[in-house]
Parts: sequence; structure tokens; C-alpha cells
Amino acid sequence: MRKLLSVFLAIAMLIMTCFVLNVTAVASEDDSKITTVPIALPAELQALENQANEKYNKLLQVWAYAPELIDDANANFPSFYGGAYINAEKKLVIQVTSLDESVIEYFENIIGLTNVIFDEVKYSYAELKQAHADIVNKMDATSTDPIIANIAGVGISYKDNAVALYLITSDSDAKSSSIKNEVQEKVSTFDSIKIIATSAKDTPTAVVEPGTTIKNGAYSRSVGFWAEDEDGNLGIVTAPHSSISEGDTISIGTRTFGVAATPYFSGSVDAVFIEKTNTYFTATRYVSGWDFSLVSNAYTSLAVGSTTYSKGKSSGCQTGEVIDTNYTTSYGISNCVVTSAPCASGDSGGIVAGSGTSSSRYVAGIVTGKQGTTDYVIYVKAGNIISTLGISVY
Repeated sequence: MRKLLSVFLAIAMLIMTCFVLNVTAVASEDDSKITTVPIALPAELQALENQANEKYNKLLQVWAYAPELIDDANANFPSFYGGAYINAEKKLVIQVTSLDESVIEYFENIIGLTNVIFDEVKYSYAELKQAHADIVNKMDATSTDPIIANIAGVGISYKDNAVALYLITSDSDAKSSSIKNEVQEKVSTFDSIKIIATSAKDTPTAVVEPGTTIKNGAYSRSVGFWAEDEDGNLGIVTAPHSSISEGDTISIGTRTFGVAATPYFSGSVDAVFIEKTNTYFTATRYVSGWDFSLVSNAYTSLAVGSTTYSKGKSSGCQTGEVIDTNYTTSYGISNCVVTSAPCASGDSGGIVAGSGTSSSRYVAGIVTGKQGTTDYVIYVKAGNIISTLGISVY
């Protein structure tokens, strides 16, 4: 049984029922587009979420292998750490495999205990990660075994203290004992696997402002954020998938914008820096529709339960909630984040931001694709992009 230790009294749930955090998508005449009215988190809830994410990022800094890279999937995690997420009351829930005074004191000395809850769980994050990695290694779309071939993605569900296995099957089959037995036999013997049904695999979705449209040849995608490379050259970041090569010319409308540097579409990164070569274009941190600006020379890692603010050329401005921060896609990109925001073809490369205020938010990453049939946003993390490309947020 899990034990919950609340350090401070919970905020009244009545307050929470007054707010709707997610946005319902409505199809427009163009099926690739989604229209919506952007909804920001109320200021008082945003302040609580900011505090929770600040504590979360502080822990990641303490555990980081390298101080310049905050990575919530690769760090020197304590052996008793089971994960963390932000709950509906915007408190930081820290999961541990043993809950005693020494563990409480450990966290108190790093982040304090205001608005922190402890949750005692069975499996450590290290154990969940190992089980996750074992399944990823078995993913094979060409397998003759239907169970293996139909693995659509793998993540970690902190709230369930389980590995999340996305399987192409029906909801009823996903809950059946026969499927669970087959997964145990063919995929993993780990005894905490949450099978999530899907009917399709993930799909990469292919003044200059974050979320607007750029093109290379017949391909179009969205702008993520402005950045500077190590030589101080200005440019934009987007998701190349496999359709942008080094030296490609990138256009906005009928004008040439710039030239692609080395693209990355492997490991935990789907990103490329496009150096601006045309003086016609001007850099901006402003994101219209959301009416906020991106914080310069900074980024954030968002815990599960955090609110995201995304923008792509097809979906426009969308609010979502972080669902998974350890997701591996069916097309091979790992250490991604899944949010409940809707995504459409062409949103790839679009900005995902979080924390901050209604007028100023932090870069969290860029869209790489949409998840199965939910069409949820999958994004690659800003920290991995920045360290791999050798850039900084403008």
C-alpha cells in the first residue's frame, strides 16, 4: 500500500473545479488544421505550478551529471527515488521506495517541504528505467510476432509506478488477461506494466515567430524558437525528421530564410539549427496567439502534471498537460515528452513552452510528432536540443 505524507494542507478541491486546463479541438474546413481559443492557467495555479517545477528543476540540477544539462531521464538519481509529478492541486509529489525521517530530511535540505507530498512506491526510477529500456530494445516493427510488431511506444507512468506500454489493440483486449500474459511472455516479465491501447503508431508531423511556417522544397513545418550558435549567428530551431540535410536552403513564404546546419534525427533529438542568411528577417521572442514572450538564454524541464503551451502551423495555440517524460516513439526518438495537447501534420518543430507567467514563459522543447490515434503532442526536450546543437535560446 502506498502511504501519502502531506507536508501542508491541500488546497480546497472546490477551487480546482472552477478551471478547465485542457482545450477541446475543433476541426476547421482544412482537416489538417485545428482551431481553438487559447486558455492560460489561472495566475494563482500557475504560481503554484511554477514553485513545483522550480523544486523539480532544482533536484535535477543537484543530480545532473553535467551542470549545463538538466535531464530528467539521465542523472545520478538517489537509489530510493521513484519519480515525481505535479498533482491536480499543483503540489510536487515525490515518490520514494522508503519513507523515513532521513529521506524526508534529504529532500528538505535541497528544496524545502512547502507544497511537497511524499508517495511511497514499490519500484525505484532506476528499476522502471531498466524495464523501459528492455522493452525498447525489443521494439521491432518488422517482427513476425504480432505483439512485438504492434508496440507503438514505451513510456513511464509515475502515477501508476509502472512502465507504460502503448500497444496497437482494442481497449477491451488491452485489459484482458490473455494480452497481459502474452506481454509477460514475449515483451517483459516486469510485474508493473500498464498496457495502453492505441490503433496506430506515432507519426512525425512535418518578423519570423515561433509556431509559424517554414519550408524546404515540398516539405513544410513549424518554427520552434530563435537561437544563437556558438559563433553568435542567429537562426531558428525546428524538427528536421529525415527530410532536411546539412546545407539545405530553408524558405519562409517566397523568400530564402537561411541554411541548415547539421540535422539530428536519432537518439533523444529531432532538431536542426537554421542559420539566418537573409537580413529581411528579424528575430523575436514573442509568440502571438498566446501573447507571451520566451525567456532569453534559459529553458525548463516540466514535470508530469505541468501545463504546456504549444503552437504549430496547423494546430495553432494549444494547452496540454504533461503525461509522460520518458517516452520512446515508434520511429525511434527516445527521452521524449507526451502532452495532452492536440497535434496535426505540419506542427513538427513548433514551440512547446511552460512555467513562467502569462506574459513570459520558458522554452520546454519542440514538437517532433503526434502519438498514435490520440494525436497528442510528442516533444523533444530543450536541454537535449541545446546541448546537442551547441546553441542557446535567443
